[in-house]
Amino acid sequence: MSGKIVKIAAIAAAVYFTGGAALGAVGGAAGAAGAAGGAAGGAGALGTAGGIMGLTESTMALYTSLGAIGQTSTGLVAGLSGPQLLSLGGLALSGLGQFQAGQAADANAEFNAKIQERDAKLATLSAQQSAEETRTNTRRRVGSIRALQAKSGVLTSEGSPLLVQKEQAAEGEFEARKTLFAGSLESQSNTIRARSSRSNKSGTFANAVGAGSSILVGAGTVLR
Repeated sequence: MSGKIVKIAAIAAAVYFTGGAALGAVGGAAGAAGAAGGAAGGAGALGTAGGIMGLTESTMALYTSLGAIGQTSTGLVAGLSGPQLLSLGGLALSGLGQFQAGQAADANAEFNAKIQERDAKLATLSAQQSAEETRTNTRRRVGSIRALQAKSGVLTSEGSPLLVQKEQAAEGEFEARKTLFAGSLESQSNTIRARSSRSNKSGTFANAVGAGSSILVGAGTVLR
């Protein structure tokens, strides 16, 4: 079986690599014959006819080589039994299924990565919004304290009243920054998960290589 495959490859290589050279050589010989005929007989028509005949012969030789390739390929397939053909067909379908499964897994990994990247952005935005709400509420609370102090006749710009205001403002800012920090941690965690999801992708080339390897290994067992 391997001898037939080698034969096909050899014929194809011969036609591919020497076909042009053979045509050139035959054409050159035909031209030389035409020139010689013209010089000897003084008839240019004889030289032209010789060139046409030479080109026709080279074309026929090329067709003969291509026919040999086709006959060898047909013989290779004809030499396989029914069970072998069925097994090879099953291997092809199995390889295609393996490739498509790999592509589907890659698509799912990419989908998960995009969701995790979206969650990372949402975590940051949510933390920023919550922190801003905390700061707004803190400013309102400090303003209410200052208003109550002023209403009671206390000087709000110094002493204990001012210290109370600063403490409330500091507590509010601490809560806002804590919210931002938690949002940053969640965003980084989602970003890491997105990178991990993408690292699990095999890629189209790797999927094709894996499927092709499975087919070749199986074919080697079938044709043994």
